[in-house]
Amino acid sequence: MSACRARWRRARQVGLQAVGVNREVGRWHRRGVVTGGGAVLRASVKVREKIQRIAGHLLEANAADIVVEDGFANVVGVPDVRVSVREVARAAHSMN
Repeated sequence: MSACRARWRRARQVGLQAVGVNREVGRWHRRGVVTGGGAVLRASVKVREKIQRIAGHLLEANAADIVVEDGFANVVGVPDVRVSVREVARAAHSMN
C-alpha cells in the first residue's frame, strides 16, 4: 500500500470517528444509501403528486396540468397563476 493511500485511510478513519461512525460499519453504509435512496425517491414522488392534487384544487385545474418547480405549483403554460408550496401545505393541514 502506498504511503498516500495509508494516510488517506487513516484520515478517513479519524474523520468517521469524529462524527460518531464506528469503524466496523465498513462498506455497509453503501447498502443504506441504495435502500434508503429508493425509499426517498418513492416518497418524493408521492409528495409531488399530493402537491399537484391540492394545488389543482386551489387553482381549479386538473392535477395532471400542475407543474411543481422552484417552490411553486402552477398550471402548465400559465406561470402567472401559481400557488406556493407553503400555501399548499397550509391548505392540506386545514383540510384535516
